[in-house]
Amino acid sequence: MALDHDRLFKELLTTFFKEFMEAFFPEAYEYLDYSYLEFLPQEIITDVTAGEKNEVDILVKTKLLGEEGFILIHVEPQAYSERDFNRRMFKYFARLHEKYYHRVLPIAVLAHGARKEKPNNYQVTFPFWHVLNFKFMQLHLKGLPWKDYLKFDNPAAAALLSHMDYKKEERRKLKKEFFRMLIRMELDPAKMQLLAGFFDSYLELPPEEELEVEKELKKELSLEEVEVMTEILTSWHKRGRQEGKLEALRKVVTTLARSKFGELTPSTEEKINQEEDVEKLEEIACKMINLSSEEELLELLVVS
Repeated sequence: MALDHDRLFKELLTTFFKEFMEAFFPEAYEYLDYSYLEFLPQEIITDVTAGEKNEVDILVKTKLLGEEGFILIHVEPQAYSERDFNRRMFKYFARLHEKYYHRVLPIAVLAHGARKEKPNNYQVTFPFWHVLNFKFMQLHLKGLPWKDYLKFDNPAAAALLSHMDYKKEERRKLKKEFFRMLIRMELDPAKMQLLAGFFDSYLELPPEEELEVEKELKKELSLEEVEVMTEILTSWHKRGRQEGKLEALRKVVTTLARSKFGELTPSTEEKINQEEDVEKLEEIACKMINLSSEEELLELLVVS
Protein backbone atom coordinates (compact mmCIF):
# COMPACT_ATOMS: atom_id res chain seq x y z
CA MET A 1 0.00 0.00 0.00
CA ALA A 2 1.36 3.43 -0.99
CA LEU A 3 2.30 5.71 1.87
CA ASP A 4 0.15 8.75 2.49
CA HIS A 5 3.10 11.13 2.94
CA ASP A 6 0.93 14.23 3.31
CA ARG A 7 -1.10 12.71 6.15
CA LEU A 8 1.95 11.32 7.96
CA PHE A 9 3.87 14.59 7.86
CA LYS A 10 0.84 16.69 8.71
CA GLU A 11 0.10 14.55 11.76
CA LEU A 12 3.72 14.71 12.92
CA LEU A 13 4.32 18.42 12.35
CA THR A 14 1.02 19.68 13.72
CA THR A 15 1.50 17.60 16.89
CA PHE A 16 5.14 18.59 17.37
CA PHE A 17 5.35 21.94 15.57
CA LYS A 18 7.20 23.76 18.36
CA GLU A 19 9.70 20.89 18.69
CA PHE A 20 10.17 20.78 14.90
CA MET A 21 11.06 24.47 14.79
CA GLU A 22 13.39 24.12 17.78
CA ALA A 23 15.31 21.20 16.26
CA PHE A 24 15.66 22.41 12.68
CA PHE A 25 15.05 26.17 12.55
CA PRO A 26 16.38 27.54 15.87
CA GLU A 27 16.86 31.03 14.40
CA ALA A 28 13.10 31.30 13.76
CA TYR A 29 12.13 29.31 16.88
CA GLU A 30 13.45 32.04 19.19
CA TYR A 31 11.10 34.66 17.70
CA LEU A 32 7.80 32.75 17.64
CA ASP A 33 5.02 33.13 20.22
CA TYR A 34 3.87 29.55 20.89
CA SER A 35 1.03 30.65 23.16
CA TYR A 36 -0.93 31.21 19.95
CA LEU A 37 -0.80 28.49 17.29
CA GLU A 38 -3.70 27.98 14.90
CA PHE A 39 -3.52 25.36 12.17
CA LEU A 40 -5.63 26.68 9.32
CA PRO A 41 -7.77 24.50 7.03
CA GLN A 42 -6.05 23.12 3.96
CA GLU A 43 -5.72 25.71 1.20
CA ILE A 44 -6.42 24.76 -2.41
CA ILE A 45 -4.26 26.62 -4.93
CA THR A 46 -5.82 26.45 -8.41
CA ASP A 47 -4.07 27.39 -11.64
CA VAL A 48 -6.81 27.49 -14.27
CA THR A 49 -4.45 28.22 -17.18
CA ALA A 50 -2.23 25.22 -16.39
CA GLY A 51 -5.13 22.99 -15.34
CA GLU A 52 -3.51 22.35 -11.96
CA LYS A 53 -4.94 22.11 -8.47
CA ASN A 54 -2.53 21.89 -5.53
CA GLU A 55 -3.00 21.76 -1.79
CA VAL A 56 -0.96 23.70 0.75
CA ASP A 57 0.03 21.03 3.26
CA ILE A 58 0.50 22.86 6.58
CA LEU A 59 -0.43 26.48 7.28
CA VAL A 60 0.11 27.89 10.77
CA LYS A 61 -1.22 31.22 12.03
CA THR A 62 0.86 32.56 14.88
CA LYS A 63 2.61 35.70 16.23
CA LEU A 64 6.10 37.01 16.80
CA LEU A 65 7.13 37.71 20.38
CA GLY A 66 6.59 41.34 21.31
CA GLU A 67 4.78 42.23 18.09
CA GLU A 68 1.13 42.92 17.28
CA GLY A 69 -0.66 41.15 14.47
CA PHE A 70 -0.33 37.70 12.95
CA ILE A 71 2.09 35.93 10.66
CA LEU A 72 1.65 32.73 8.64
CA ILE A 73 4.09 29.82 8.46
CA HIS A 74 3.68 27.59 5.44
CA VAL A 75 5.39 24.19 5.77
CA GLU A 76 5.55 22.11 2.60
CA PRO A 77 6.90 18.54 2.99
CA GLN A 78 8.09 17.30 -0.41
CA ALA A 79 8.29 13.51 -0.77
CA TYR A 80 9.72 13.45 -4.31
CA SER A 81 12.20 15.46 -6.35
CA GLU A 82 10.43 18.06 -8.49
CA ARG A 83 12.10 20.16 -11.16
CA ASP A 84 10.19 23.42 -10.59
CA PHE A 85 9.53 23.03 -6.87
CA ASN A 86 11.01 26.47 -6.11
CA ARG A 87 8.53 28.06 -8.54
CA ARG A 88 5.65 26.24 -6.86
CA MET A 89 6.79 27.51 -3.45
CA PHE A 90 6.70 31.07 -4.82
CA LYS A 91 3.22 30.53 -6.28
CA TYR A 92 1.95 29.32 -2.88
CA PHE A 93 3.57 32.28 -1.14
CA ALA A 94 2.02 34.79 -3.56
CA ARG A 95 -1.49 33.31 -3.23
CA LEU A 96 -1.33 33.09 0.56
CA HIS A 97 0.02 36.64 0.91
CA GLU A 98 -2.68 37.92 -1.44
CA LYS A 99 -5.48 36.14 0.44
CA TYR A 100 -4.45 36.85 4.05
CA TYR A 101 -2.22 39.91 3.66
CA HIS A 102 -0.01 38.64 6.49
CA ARG A 103 3.73 38.11 6.38
CA VAL A 104 4.34 34.52 5.25
CA LEU A 105 7.34 32.44 6.29
CA PRO A 106 7.72 29.59 3.74
CA ILE A 107 9.49 26.39 4.80
CA ALA A 108 10.21 23.40 2.54
CA VAL A 109 10.93 19.98 4.07
CA LEU A 110 12.66 17.82 1.46
CA ALA A 111 11.86 14.24 2.47
CA HIS A 112 12.97 12.49 -0.73
CA GLY A 113 16.17 10.50 -1.17
CA ALA A 114 17.96 12.93 -3.50
CA ARG A 115 21.26 13.96 -1.94
CA LYS A 116 21.90 16.91 -4.24
CA GLU A 117 21.01 20.31 -2.78
CA LYS A 118 17.97 21.94 -4.36
CA PRO A 119 17.65 25.73 -4.89
CA ASN A 120 15.76 27.52 -2.13
CA ASN A 121 14.97 30.60 -4.18
CA TYR A 122 13.03 31.71 -7.24
CA GLN A 123 14.25 34.63 -9.35
CA VAL A 124 12.82 36.92 -12.00
CA THR A 125 15.59 38.95 -13.64
CA PHE A 126 16.52 40.89 -16.75
CA PRO A 127 19.99 41.83 -17.98
CA PHE A 128 19.19 45.38 -16.91
CA TRP A 129 16.98 44.84 -13.82
CA HIS A 130 16.55 42.44 -10.90
CA VAL A 131 12.80 42.12 -10.28
CA LEU A 132 12.52 39.35 -7.70
CA ASN A 133 14.56 37.02 -5.51
CA PHE A 134 12.09 34.99 -3.46
CA LYS A 135 13.73 32.78 -0.82
CA PHE A 136 12.30 30.09 1.44
CA MET A 137 13.74 28.22 4.40
CA GLN A 138 14.61 24.66 3.50
CA LEU A 139 15.28 21.46 5.44
CA HIS A 140 17.08 18.87 3.30
CA LEU A 141 16.72 15.78 5.49
CA LYS A 142 18.96 13.50 3.43
CA GLY A 143 21.78 15.98 3.94
CA LEU A 144 21.69 15.61 7.74
CA PRO A 145 23.93 13.08 9.58
CA TRP A 146 21.49 11.16 11.82
CA LYS A 147 23.93 10.76 14.72
CA ASP A 148 24.07 14.55 15.18
CA TYR A 149 20.42 14.56 16.35
CA LEU A 150 20.56 11.79 18.97
CA LYS A 151 21.50 14.15 21.82
CA PHE A 152 18.45 16.41 21.45
CA ASP A 153 15.70 14.06 22.71
CA ASN A 154 13.35 16.00 20.47
CA PRO A 155 10.26 14.09 19.22
CA ALA A 156 10.23 15.72 15.77
CA ALA A 157 13.94 14.99 15.31
CA ALA A 158 13.45 11.40 16.51
CA ALA A 159 10.75 10.68 13.92
CA LEU A 160 12.68 12.38 11.10
CA LEU A 161 15.80 10.28 11.77
CA SER A 162 14.11 7.87 9.36
CA HIS A 163 14.75 10.35 6.50
CA MET A 164 18.29 11.42 7.36
CA ASP A 165 21.61 10.28 5.95
CA TYR A 166 22.45 6.75 7.09
CA LYS A 167 24.04 3.69 5.52
CA LYS A 168 22.05 0.51 4.95
CA GLU A 169 24.16 -1.36 7.50
CA GLU A 170 23.30 1.29 10.13
CA ARG A 171 19.53 0.73 10.02
CA ARG A 172 19.39 -1.60 13.03
CA LYS A 173 21.53 0.74 15.13
CA LEU A 174 19.39 3.67 14.02
CA LYS A 175 16.21 1.91 15.09
CA LYS A 176 17.70 1.04 18.46
CA GLU A 177 18.71 4.68 19.04
CA PHE A 178 15.24 5.83 18.02
CA PHE A 179 13.71 3.61 20.71
CA ARG A 180 16.18 4.89 23.29
CA MET A 181 15.15 8.47 22.46
CA LEU A 182 11.47 7.53 22.63
CA ILE A 183 11.89 5.97 26.08
CA ARG A 184 13.93 8.89 27.42
CA MET A 185 11.34 11.47 26.33
CA GLU A 186 8.58 9.87 28.46
CA LEU A 187 5.73 11.04 26.21
CA ASP A 188 2.13 9.98 26.60
CA PRO A 189 1.19 6.69 24.84
CA ALA A 190 -0.68 8.37 21.94
CA LYS A 191 2.32 10.53 21.04
CA MET A 192 4.71 7.60 21.31
CA GLN A 193 2.48 5.61 18.94
CA LEU A 194 2.45 8.51 16.50
CA LEU A 195 6.25 8.70 16.48
CA ALA A 196 6.71 4.93 16.25
CA GLY A 197 4.18 4.75 13.41
CA PHE A 198 5.85 7.55 11.47
CA PHE A 199 9.32 6.06 11.93
CA ASP A 200 8.25 2.53 10.95
CA SER A 201 6.44 3.80 7.86
CA TYR A 202 9.78 4.92 6.43
CA LEU A 203 12.32 2.61 8.06
CA GLU A 204 10.82 -0.85 8.31
CA LEU A 205 13.22 -3.71 8.97
CA PRO A 206 12.65 -7.33 7.88
CA PRO A 207 10.85 -9.33 10.64
CA GLU A 208 14.01 -11.22 11.62
CA GLU A 209 15.95 -7.97 12.07
CA GLU A 210 13.07 -6.44 14.06
CA LEU A 211 13.32 -9.39 16.46
CA GLU A 212 17.09 -8.95 16.74
CA VAL A 213 16.64 -5.27 17.61
CA GLU A 214 14.11 -6.16 20.31
CA LYS A 215 16.40 -8.87 21.76
CA GLU A 216 19.40 -6.55 21.86
CA LEU A 217 17.42 -3.74 23.49
CA LYS A 218 16.04 -6.10 26.15
CA LYS A 219 19.63 -6.93 27.10
CA GLU A 220 20.81 -3.32 27.08
CA LEU A 221 17.86 -1.52 28.74
CA SER A 222 16.69 -1.57 32.35
CA LEU A 223 13.62 -3.64 33.26
CA GLU A 224 11.52 -0.48 33.51
CA GLU A 225 12.68 0.70 30.07
CA VAL A 226 11.93 -2.72 28.56
CA GLU A 227 8.36 -2.47 29.87
CA VAL A 228 7.95 0.91 28.17
CA MET A 229 9.39 -0.45 24.92
CA THR A 230 7.08 -3.48 25.00
CA GLU A 231 4.06 -1.22 25.57
CA ILE A 232 5.05 0.95 22.60
CA LEU A 233 5.49 -2.05 20.30
CA THR A 234 2.26 -3.71 21.42
CA SER A 235 0.23 -0.53 20.94
CA TRP A 236 1.77 0.14 17.53
CA HIS A 237 1.19 -3.41 16.28
CA LYS A 238 -2.46 -3.27 17.42
CA ARG A 239 -2.92 0.06 15.67
CA GLY A 240 -1.28 -1.30 12.51
CA ARG A 241 -3.66 -4.29 12.43
CA GLN A 242 -6.66 -1.99 12.96
CA GLU A 243 -5.58 0.38 10.19
CA GLY A 244 -4.92 -2.55 7.86
CA LYS A 245 -8.42 -3.90 8.47
CA LEU A 246 -9.95 -0.44 7.92
CA GLU A 247 -8.10 -0.03 4.64
CA ALA A 248 -9.19 -3.46 3.41
CA LEU A 249 -12.85 -2.79 4.29
CA ARG A 250 -12.80 0.61 2.58
CA LYS A 251 -11.53 -1.08 -0.58
CA VAL A 252 -14.26 -3.75 -0.35
CA VAL A 253 -17.03 -1.14 0.03
CA THR A 254 -15.62 0.98 -2.80
CA THR A 255 -15.26 -2.01 -5.16
CA LEU A 256 -18.80 -3.27 -4.42
CA ALA A 257 -20.24 0.23 -4.88
CA ARG A 258 -18.49 0.73 -8.21
CA SER A 259 -19.69 -2.64 -9.49
CA LYS A 260 -23.31 -1.70 -8.63
CA PHE A 261 -23.46 2.02 -9.40
CA GLY A 262 -20.52 2.64 -11.76
CA GLU A 263 -18.03 5.45 -11.10
CA LEU A 264 -18.66 7.08 -7.71
CA THR A 265 -18.67 10.82 -7.05
CA PRO A 266 -15.52 12.15 -5.32
CA SER A 267 -17.56 13.09 -2.22
CA THR A 268 -18.82 9.49 -1.81
CA GLU A 269 -15.31 8.04 -2.18
CA GLU A 270 -14.01 10.59 0.32
CA LYS A 271 -16.68 9.59 2.88
CA ILE A 272 -15.77 5.91 2.45
CA ASN A 273 -12.05 6.64 2.87
CA GLN A 274 -12.65 8.78 5.96
CA GLU A 275 -14.79 6.20 7.76
CA GLU A 276 -12.98 4.97 10.91
CA ASP A 277 -15.58 2.51 12.24
CA VAL A 278 -14.76 -1.10 11.32
CA GLU A 279 -18.18 -2.43 12.36
CA LYS A 280 -19.98 0.23 10.33
CA LEU A 281 -17.98 -0.62 7.19
CA GLU A 282 -18.66 -4.33 7.70
CA GLU A 283 -22.38 -3.59 8.02
CA ILE A 284 -22.39 -1.45 4.85
CA ALA A 285 -20.56 -4.18 2.90
CA CYS A 286 -23.22 -6.72 3.96
CA LYS A 287 -26.08 -4.38 3.01
CA MET A 288 -24.58 -3.43 -0.36
CA ILE A 289 -26.44 -6.17 -2.22
CA ASN A 290 -29.79 -4.59 -1.27
CA LEU A 291 -28.87 -1.00 -2.15
CA SER A 292 -30.26 0.41 -5.38
CA SER A 293 -28.46 3.78 -5.64
CA GLU A 294 -25.40 5.74 -4.57
CA GLU A 295 -27.72 8.03 -2.57
CA GLU A 296 -28.74 5.07 -0.35
CA LEU A 297 -25.05 4.29 0.21
CA LEU A 298 -24.46 7.92 1.24
CA GLU A 299 -27.33 7.71 3.73
CA LEU A 300 -25.64 4.72 5.41
CA LEU A 301 -22.28 6.51 5.46
CA VAL A 302 -23.60 9.65 7.16
CA VAL A 303 -25.53 7.77 9.87
CA SER A 304 -23.55 7.97 13.12
